[in-house]
Amino acid sequence: MASSFARAAALATAGLLSGLGLAELGCWLADGGAFPHVNFYVTDPVLGLRLAPGATERLSYAGNPVTSLRTNARGFRGEDWPSAPKDAVLVLGDSQVFGLGVEEGDTASARLASATGRTVLNAGTPTWGPPEYLAEARTLVPELHPSTVVVVLNVANDLFEADRPNAERHASWDGWAVRRETAPERLAAFPGRSWLMTQSHAVFAARRWLTEQQREAAPEGDAGFPSEGTATDLLPLAQAAGTAPPAGPTEAEIATKIQDSSQGRLEGELDLYWQLRGLVDEAEPDEDLALQAVQEHAQPGDILLERYAEEGRSFPVTADALRKGAELRRNLRPRLKAWAEAHPKDRRSADILAALAAEQASDASLSELGVRVAAALEPTTPVEGFIHEMQVLCRENHAELVIVALPVDVQVSPAEWAKYGKDPADPALDMAGTGVLLTDIVTTAERAGARGLDATQALAAAEPGAFLDGDFHLTPKGHAALADAIVARLSTPAPPARPRAGLPPGRSRVPSAGELELAPEITVRGSTRDHCSTRQLREWLLVDCSTPWGVKPWAKLESGSLETWTASQPDAARVLTPLIGGQELHVTFGWSRAALGANDPRDVPWKSGRTATLSVTWTGDQPEITLTDLPGVHERPETAPGCDRRTVFIEQQARGCLGARPPSPAYDPECDAVLACSTGTRDPLPVCPDDQVNAGAAGHCYARCDDGVCAEGRCVDWMGVAACM
Repeated sequence: MASSFARAAALATAGLLSGLGLAELGCWLADGGAFPHVNFYVTDPVLGLRLAPGATERLSYAGNPVTSLRTNARGFRGEDWPSAPKDAVLVLGDSQVFGLGVEEGDTASARLASATGRTVLNAGTPTWGPPEYLAEARTLVPELHPSTVVVVLNVANDLFEADRPNAERHASWDGWAVRRETAPERLAAFPGRSWLMTQSHAVFAARRWLTEQQREAAPEGDAGFPSEGTATDLLPLAQAAGTAPPAGPTEAEIATKIQDSSQGRLEGELDLYWQLRGLVDEAEPDEDLALQAVQEHAQPGDILLERYAEEGRSFPVTADALRKGAELRRNLRPRLKAWAEAHPKDRRSADILAALAAEQASDASLSELGVRVAAALEPTTPVEGFIHEMQVLCRENHAELVIVALPVDVQVSPAEWAKYGKDPADPALDMAGTGVLLTDIVTTAERAGARGLDATQALAAAEPGAFLDGDFHLTPKGHAALADAIVARLSTPAPPARPRAGLPPGRSRVPSAGELELAPEITVRGSTRDHCSTRQLREWLLVDCSTPWGVKPWAKLESGSLETWTASQPDAARVLTPLIGGQELHVTFGWSRAALGANDPRDVPWKSGRTATLSVTWTGDQPEITLTDLPGVHERPETAPGCDRRTVFIEQQARGCLGARPPSPAYDPECDAVLACSTGTRDPLPVCPDDQVNAGAAGHCYARCDDGVCAEGRCVDWMGVAACM
């Protein structure tokens, strides 16, 4: 009896297994052995998600052909990388670089390798954004020493993700990537779960059927979740550090601060950023872009729906956010114009007004706005900080950087709207104005000294057929066009880097004479003996050595910061210098003996042509300032005419700019120009030769030192540019 029962149980089990096997085979055949999404993600504490090493999968979605995926030992697509590649190109990006929807050999990275004969390392990973590109680059670049780093910024999502780490956007659910809001809070563990949930086509079909019974598929107009961002994320103003504007003191409060402490005057003009930040705060969210407020934990739509290769909100919603973000960007026009007209002496105003002169909302005027206002509006794009950090990393590791701005399909061709069930002729879907978002990326890259590339024209030339059906990912034809555009950009020289707008932390503009007069005196050993007053305002030290006897004094910089200004007038010698932590300073003061006759009865020591040295040395973060007599006689140095970084007449500010000297070719002789030159508010800044760059608190020209070598001064990083200062 027992044996009969066991035999029946065995037959039943065999029948069940056979049925399950047949069901699995039938579902496998129905799916073509492919799943609609990548299903081998693993959680990473830094990157949020990454791809499991040594994984394979067949992928097909939205009716596109089946493609094969594999990852190497590092978790990146393709074969294992060489341990020490020569002259390699590292390509960073998201699913577009990874190549969802195309075979491994059809990716832009593979095409780039064929075209250049170089080793190209494809580090593209779906779900990643700028924070993850930078984090992984900090590991890979110092280890592999690539000669070139190419970062492809996907406008479809990277601008929304610039300030949102992947850990806040995605989670792994049994190896599938889902939006954080839809992920389950916990999973029940049981034997075989991993295989059933990621490899079984029958289980996948059953889950899809059950889900469709319980919940309607996400509608075409769904707004998505907070992690996917909104139009205001695309404004350059949205990404600046800090959450509140700086205090705007009155003139009386400024004077009180100067008199009561050594803090010095806060910047007199309200920062342009905070002038315009109100546009973000005042922007009213559109009802159709309202995000889902309720978290939808354990909703597997991101796994089961086959609408796009990477599940998310409806693509038309993303495109609408791009349009509205660009519109907000264009609405900066009236704010910029009002600010520029209210600040006619600010050096940024002329560029702003010139850019806004053409009011028509054409692509040309939008591009002009992005280029001309780049220096006035910082950051110019949500990825501005990322670009500069990547450039610093590449420069430190002797690699060149290429930043590619990759448009979405409907930016390249309106005809692409048809695959989303939209009318390409609908004026409400016009994406022409969104080109400014790509222009901002390229402009920022070029200002940082990296090669910038807007891939729109290259992809437009490849249309029709540059993008997959029903999805914005590139086809093999699109990947080839992108690779060709990168090759062409690599054949042209990188632009010289220009400093970012603004000043480094702890630095301020050169104070005016009025401010210096209110600055508190500080104690400097030896200054009283030499009839010198010493004042400090913020980081600025003013040493003023007057000679009431009519002796001609002079001052000469011997060593230290090239931002040190000296002035030698008939009755005074002055030095204005920033106190920069750790940097020593030595200035020679002299009193010319030629100024006195042989029978002059006045103070005999002054007849000897005596000299003294002003020294600044450091003990930790505290400066020690002394004025010490020097032996011997030193001749009065000759100084070049004009308003340059060595001969700014601070006393001309105090005396109404009297006694103006012959001007330098870069400046005109008017009093206002001299004052602007000395305080860094000249409009415009002087145009520097190719081997120099505007730097320092006054924006004068200093020699570049990309190789770290300086003929004078020391090589420092000034707002992203290496300059001898």
